[in-house]
Amino acid sequence: MLVSLIGVNFYFFKKINIEFSRRMNVISGESGAGKSIILRAIKALIGEPPEYKPEGESFVEGVFYIKDFLRKKLLSKGYDFEEEDYLLINVNFSSGRIIYRINGRIIPRLVVKEIFSDVVEIHSQFDSVGLLNINRHYLILDKPFKNENFYISYLEKYTEYLKVSKTLNNLEINPEEIEKERDYIEYQIDEINKANINPERDNEIQIEYKKLQRIKQIQEILNENAFLINDDDVSVLSTIEKILNNLSRIIDVGYEKMYEKIKIVEEDMLSIYNEIQGEIENLSTDEEKLFEFEERINIIQNLKRKYGNSIEKILEYYAALIKKRERFNFLQNEKDDLEKKKTKLLIELKNLGSEISKRREKVSGEIEDKINEEFVELKMKGASLKFNITEQDEPKHYGTSRVNIMVKTNPGNDFRNIEKIASGGELSRILLSLESVLKDSLDVSTIIFDEIDSGVGQRLADTLGRKLFEISESVQSVVVTHLPQVAKRGDKHFIVKKIIKDHTTESVIYSLDGEEREKEIYEMAGKK
Repeated sequence: MLVSLIGVNFYFFKKINIEFSRRMNVISGESGAGKSIILRAIKALIGEPPEYKPEGESFVEGVFYIKDFLRKKLLSKGYDFEEEDYLLINVNFSSGRIIYRINGRIIPRLVVKEIFSDVVEIHSQFDSVGLLNINRHYLILDKPFKNENFYISYLEKYTEYLKVSKTLNNLEINPEEIEKERDYIEYQIDEINKANINPERDNEIQIEYKKLQRIKQIQEILNENAFLINDDDVSVLSTIEKILNNLSRIIDVGYEKMYEKIKIVEEDMLSIYNEIQGEIENLSTDEEKLFEFEERINIIQNLKRKYGNSIEKILEYYAALIKKRERFNFLQNEKDDLEKKKTKLLIELKNLGSEISKRREKVSGEIEDKINEEFVELKMKGASLKFNITEQDEPKHYGTSRVNIMVKTNPGNDFRNIEKIASGGELSRILLSLESVLKDSLDVSTIIFDEIDSGVGQRLADTLGRKLFEISESVQSVVVTHLPQVAKRGDKHFIVKKIIKDHTTESVIYSLDGEEREKEIYEMAGKK
């Protein structure tokens, strides 16, 4: 509820100071006096400021009483005003840019607009009225049962359904591409598995293969070494034997240790000779084994070309393939699980959505009857309103059925969407009927009626005034009007006047009471 409005240097107003009634507030004045500027100031408070670049200080401030649903909206945006019952909204135009503050805290304009989107409703021929928004028509029907378990359960499951759908989309699994990739990975894993790589054994094969390849060279070298050690006339062993014979002749005069050392060398050389002989006897060209080794080495070389330049690199690549396969399997399993979950949620949403649709049908019938009675009172005989409830294939945040308010203004006409009603007078009366019937079920705390009496004749003036007063018993109303029958119903009456002084124009607004008010209403009726 809007408690007060203050403004400084806002358009033609040097000062604005209004304290509103919690019920019906009336604003009157001559055309062009500045009534629309007051509406601009209120719209600025709720996040819809005009493009205004003043010279010097300029601001508007409004105080709103906090209702529970407004407090919840603030909390949902991260603003905690738990211990406060009022919001002071300041909109400053002085700095060349528009700055919003709530209770002294700077807040983005779009946040303010979103917070007040369901709090203040402005009915104006120049503004988009909330009740005309087809995307919000379902809220009218859902109000009586929106706190029931099945409705809350639908919203919870729909949130879960969105998360599951988003996760599925982010998986980016293309079944055909995944199958191709999986087949290729399996082929690579199978190829490496068949090779049965054993790093230690494969390294031994490399050495043995090289030995088989160089068997002749090895034989020649070993034979030559054997000849040098023992078979030549001047072999190592024959030379050592001569050294030992020489030393034996002087061993008794202190050369025993030298003799023993040479004897050890002789034994070592003989051992080496025997080892060489054994190696020569074992050496043979095994063509079958050579072929077997070549095949094995070719297999390893082929794997090296594909997967790494060493056995260790091949095994690293193999480990990565296993992980990749496991990842694909996990993704596929996750996708299957998510698709099952999505299908289950879809069934549950359709069942709950069906219950919501049934309740909407019931509520719509009750509201339609009441609104059509209002039409008769407002002299719209033959006019009719209905809620068109259409089932949809896919669940949405509002359920599985779409709600659209349809109206026909004359017998024989087709029903049309409410926002397509051309006549301003007819639309005003339709909206008034809706507000009158829905006044106790709306979250709106303040409704601004900007010349809703436009196009309404004198015959309906009393009825119009009574309806506006009835609405104000449940919802605070601010009514800009030219009709005395409407003005006299207000709890408070404000007048806007234009003053021309010293070649300057200024607008003022002040409250009327007593005789002043009676005089204004009298003049609004065209009497002097």
